[in-house]
Amino acid sequence: MRTFKLLILGLILCFSANLSAQTLNRAVRTNPKLSIKSIDNCKSVLRPSLKGTVREPNHQVSKKVRTYMKDGKFYIKCITPNGIKENDFIWAKFPFKPGYPSGKIVGMQLAYKTIPTPNNSARRVYISQERIVQGNTPFKGTVKLDDPTNLYNSGIHSSTPFGGGFLCGTNYKTVSLKLVMQPGDVICIEGIRILFKCKESGRDDFKCPQRLPNPKIKLAGKEASGNYIRYKIPVYNYMAFPDYIFAAAPSLPACGLNNNSSRTWIDIVDQNNNRIYGFCAFNKAANMKNIWFSVKRGTKPPSRVRIIIKDRGCNKRYASNWISIQ
Repeated sequence: MRTFKLLILGLILCFSANLSAQTLNRAVRTNPKLSIKSIDNCKSVLRPSLKGTVREPNHQVSKKVRTYMKDGKFYIKCITPNGIKENDFIWAKFPFKPGYPSGKIVGMQLAYKTIPTPNNSARRVYISQERIVQGNTPFKGTVKLDDPTNLYNSGIHSSTPFGGGFLCGTNYKTVSLKLVMQPGDVICIEGIRILFKCKESGRDDFKCPQRLPNPKIKLAGKEASGNYIRYKIPVYNYMAFPDYIFAAAPSLPACGLNNNSSRTWIDIVDQNNNRIYGFCAFNKAANMKNIWFSVKRGTKPPSRVRIIIKDRGCNKRYASNWISIQ
């Protein structure tokens, strides 16, 4: 009889655990904040791949854990006998490229579960920090989202970037989760959702032209301006560029203190492709007739220059011809 009761109790506990997991999974799938919306072919939610790695501070893969995928989820098991403490800085990392240049990342949601060993307390296995790092390569870059909340047990946690959000862009973003675990503990990452603000329907500042030519520039003379010599390099095919690509774009990163700078910026680069000057406040294509750069008197100017038109709204670059300065 006792054996039968223990069997029944075991079945009840197993059913409860499965039901709890099903409830969490259902929450991940059906939570309105995690749904996909489409506005002008722009998705408001990204789901990065969960095929991540756990890395040491030097970005090398950590040998303190074993990772594996199961049922589309990423599992991390602590295998080091000393465990992973708060000051160990071991991070689970999930790099991705958004591919939505007009979007602005405004939040992250993480579905997670901690599975402590029977002889360990659930309060000793947790995710102690959640980050998004932005950079030109995976794993490295500038921290754009940093949430120090300790995540115990299971649930869905939301984080927001400091500064109110940052541009999706086409460079790498890496979701990083700091781990605290004891030997045998497991942390399961069930889902990651990156939320971002889509472009607004009908707004010209994010309308992407199908085909634009490369700009054509020429040296149109030079003039004294105080202690500097100003070199004029107008774009003489400016008429081929629509005015709307120079509309103000407050949803994109600011230009210095100008939070309402143009969607399209223009950089002037020298023969080594070093930026020497730029314009970020043009409001129409005709402004490109007034492009210039200056060199201090007595300083040798660059041997040649060109301009690069950067449409930040559509992630397009248009490089001009090179012109000789000397």
